[in-house]
Amino acid sequence: MHVRRLARGEHLEIGQKILNKIGQAKLEVLDSSNAANTPLPQNRRPSAYPDAPFSITPPRGTRIDAAGIPIGIRQSIVLGYRDDCDARVDHATVSGVHCRITRLETDCLVADLNSTNGTFLNGQRISRARLGAEDLLVLGGDHRVILPPHFFNGERSASRVHFFVGRDAGNEVVVDIDGVRPYHAKVVIDDDLVWVEPLTKTGVLSRIRAGLARPVKNRTYIRRHDILEIGKAHIKVGNLIDRLRNELLHRVSRA
Repeated sequence: MHVRRLARGEHLEIGQKILNKIGQAKLEVLDSSNAANTPLPQNRRPSAYPDAPFSITPPRGTRIDAAGIPIGIRQSIVLGYRDDCDARVDHATVSGVHCRITRLETDCLVADLNSTNGTFLNGQRISRARLGAEDLLVLGGDHRVILPPHFFNGERSASRVHFFVGRDAGNEVVVDIDGVRPYHAKVVIDDDLVWVEPLTKTGVLSRIRAGLARPVKNRTYIRRHDILEIGKAHIKVGNLIDRLRNELLHRVSRA
């Protein structure tokens, strides 16, 4: 093998190339860090966003009959469309024997039983996972299952409310606009605290505050004057909270 000594000019040329690459890498880092804090154009400030139309209705899906299924701690029920299941779920995407739910001390354990279209917990397909009172359980990718409150014995604040936002009628808040996923996000209101959590890795979910759009990747606290960007929909948080509280009061008055 022959080793050739580099001439002085070649050293300078290589050194300049290395410096150029370092400078380019620094620019890319700065661009990525500033992307989340880039002000919106003046004609797209939060005040200019029209509130997207959304409806608040009782979610469609299968509600497990609490009276018909007396289940104790460490006992299980099987869900599916077959008549011999403990809880029958009559939907085209649900398998004959779809999943098993075991009641634990404070929450539940859900296990998929080799279903064709899968069991989903908070937007993620699972084979076995813990299921809490504020989790979203969907069978076959689009059919929501709602368990009775007594399946979960953990302490819950009376002022705490959770709901789901998406395009499917299985959500409490339905937003039928392009870019909105069937089950897009979870929102929790606990007294004066409000937070949002995405249920999809591919759909757009951003919090717009003071003219800055910040992508929401995990649980994020939001305020009344924020705007949620869900797909191509923009919803003012204050309007959403007020309408939800009015709807809850209306339901209580009718009960």
